[in-house]
Amino acid sequence: KLLRWAEQIKKSGMRGRDLIKQMLTFSRGGTAQPVPTDPVEVIREVLEMVKVSLPAAITLKTNIDQAVKKVLIDPTQLNQVLLNLGVNASHAVADHGKDGTAGIISVGVTEQTIDHHRCAGCLDDVTGDYVAITVEDNGSGMSSETVEKIFEPFFSTKEVGEGTGMGLAVLHGIIHDCGGHILVNSQLGEGSRFTVLLPGIATTPIKKSSTPDDHQSKTIVVVDDDQLVADMVYRVLQQQGYHVLCFHQPQRAWEEFNRNGQHWGLLITDQNMPLLTGLELTRKIRQRRPHLPIIIHTGYSAELTQALAQELEFVLLEKPVAQKQMLTTIAELLESSGENELDDARSQPP
Repeated sequence: KLLRWAEQIKKSGMRGRDLIKQMLTFSRGGTAQPVPTDPVEVIREVLEMVKVSLPAAITLKTNIDQAVKKVLIDPTQLNQVLLNLGVNASHAVADHGKDGTAGIISVGVTEQTIDHHRCAGCLDDVTGDYVAITVEDNGSGMSSETVEKIFEPFFSTKEVGEGTGMGLAVLHGIIHDCGGHILVNSQLGEGSRFTVLLPGIATTPIKKSSTPDDHQSKTIVVVDDDQLVADMVYRVLQQQGYHVLCFHQPQRAWEEFNRNGQHWGLLITDQNMPLLTGLELTRKIRQRRPHLPIIIHTGYSAELTQALAQELEFVLLEKPVAQKQMLTTIAELLESSGENELDDARSQPP
């Protein structure tokens, strides 16, 4: 149970990080970062958040097809869309329990072929194959006149002071930017169903990643002045069969590189450290090992950009980093590093 709570805390921290990042992006006029996203995973996260706020009189039902395709969307934005729809549904069924009736919210996901339906937001005719995520309630419902207006900016069904009215207009914009649409079915007094349609991504065979056995002679070096973080990464990598060196002081790591840097297979370093930052350490190492796989992970640093990561050939990961993401990135970097090993060996001083 404690592990489950810890995992939920970690996920909440990651979503909090991404929401802050989105606010910074919005304030700078930037754009979201669509990536292949598993909608089932996002739905589960949203359900955990919605559950804790629902009154006992409200029942939450799910109908989830685990095998649906991934969709191309910023996962934090999809989380925002579904959480908003879930909160709206909870408001719609808020009166249930007071009058003795049972409030029900149903959430589902499946792959559907849509045949000439109208998007409630852009009013386009929608036809084709989509991943369909539904949020349905048996609450107050809406009239057809209201449904026609809910995606207009500043329109709201809430009382004055209870909402901005911008929610659904913004949500439709997010979905529409990803090639998707939103369908709405509602009847006054009987409830509403919102269906988010997103194009599925065709699955392709994934190249087998290297295993730790393929790189037993390689040493992974972890550098982080936060001892708790460094030791956690160290233990995870050891459990995967990697040979790991761990340093809490970047200067010590640089000294070790000068002695045995030719045996390093990959470097994982924090960015914000005293006396020597991860970026500074990377620049020094690049003079001797131009192609050594390097991961810099950081909570936030305006100095680090994807353009700089491409220039210096390192991977930039933002804390907190999911264990699966870290291990996958390491395996991919080690897999692709072999072709550059000879060049790096020639770069070493005799």
